[in-house]
Amino acid sequence: MPAQPSFLCLVCGDKSGGQHFGAEVCRACAAFFRRTIARKMKYICRYDDNCEVNKALRCMCRSCRLKKCYRVGMNPNVVQSPRVPAQPPSARPQRRVSSESCEKAKSIEAQPLRSRHHSVADGYAASVAPPPTSVPLQIEQPLITYETSEVSSTTTHIEYWGDVHSPASSAESADAKNVVINILMKKDDTLAFTPCPTARPTLTRLLLAYKRLVERRDAAYFSETTEFLNEYLYLARKRTYHEVPSINLSTWMKMNRMEIEMIADMVTADDCFRNIPTHDKMIIFKNFWISFLVFERTFETYRVLGTELHDPRMVMCSGEIIDVDKVHYDVPPELSDMSGAQLHGMIRPWTRFCNRTMMNPVKQLEPSEEELMFVSGIMLWSVPEGSAETAHLSPETHQIAKEMVRRLYDELFHYYKFECKMDNYVYRVSELMKLISLTERTVESRKDDIMLTKMFNIFKLDIFMAELFQ
Repeated sequence: MPAQPSFLCLVCGDKSGGQHFGAEVCRACAAFFRRTIARKMKYICRYDDNCEVNKALRCMCRSCRLKKCYRVGMNPNVVQSPRVPAQPPSARPQRRVSSESCEKAKSIEAQPLRSRHHSVADGYAASVAPPPTSVPLQIEQPLITYETSEVSSTTTHIEYWGDVHSPASSAESADAKNVVINILMKKDDTLAFTPCPTARPTLTRLLLAYKRLVERRDAAYFSETTEFLNEYLYLARKRTYHEVPSINLSTWMKMNRMEIEMIADMVTADDCFRNIPTHDKMIIFKNFWISFLVFERTFETYRVLGTELHDPRMVMCSGEIIDVDKVHYDVPPELSDMSGAQLHGMIRPWTRFCNRTMMNPVKQLEPSEEELMFVSGIMLWSVPEGSAETAHLSPETHQIAKEMVRRLYDELFHYYKFECKMDNYVYRVSELMKLISLTERTVESRKDDIMLTKMFNIFKLDIFMAELFQ
């Protein structure tokens, strides 16, 4: 039989999926065109309306991609209208927001960069006493609205707070890996249709995804006892920040797994990340998630506990606050034959190192959420040179990574210049790059600890999730 002809997408050059809307295009470009027309979305090119559109760069400029769709003959008149949702957005339950908190939120936006942060320290309640009732908690309107089924965590609140002493096996690590792969493979995201400022769409979408992560984290670690600590926290179903003297390592291991899944969901909000090959996604995510978790812990600690230097406390993802110099570790027998006292010498030094290396520079700089997203984006797309893993990334992914880093710098420049009205922002950029370097040092130190625990068989299970991506 004669070989079937191989057609290419007239828009990006990828393998064609057939005739769509009157032109020979791939499924990705067809879906992009359908979403754009159905939702009446408008795009603006930030450059000269002459961006290259190919398989690797098709998600970089939506404006030029849409114009090319028109040039190759795609017809917007044959796109069906979007389906009416079963429950309109106006009918979905929303958080109640007082007029006082709305006015306060507006005043925060008008403040300079170093003082405009929304403090969540009002939600911090010491374990020995409830928080003062004279300080009202700010309950802000959620930045995004989404269907629960589309973003629900694969590790639920009940699973985390259930039997934390249940034995696990290597099969559990394999299952965790499959869950993360499935999250990274999703081709669509609710945030893709959220309007973003044309000047900094990447930072904005990352920030919305981070807000979604925080909301999921609040729901996962919410405790009914919050009702007796703060009425506002209970109504908003927020985490309660409270000091604890010890950490159960089984609980800590489950918390890490859930955080990995939430971080995976966060990065898929990026259009470019969703469109790279799955193999490349795994390599990039493996090099990213630990760095993000370390840096984000120091960021939330500074936002919750303030800017006092040399404070030995650190905020965990669950809202628990530990003193890195005094914390004890509860070790279930299924995790290790060593006692908590013996394991202190293995675990506590890194926790101290993380706190002492990262916390003071973060508190002195007082980064904003936009700067947190810039650092996160740089850590995501700055592909390490020369490593054996990154050598297997496709040339298209390398090209996308370089372009994304450039865009992040462009958007940070716009944020400083036009929103923060800063004339000299070079110092802050250099300090942010120092924080990235400190994060890398901290992660390398953790990898050394993981290697030692594996070498001497300290733990019976993979509590650090080191085998998750092997």
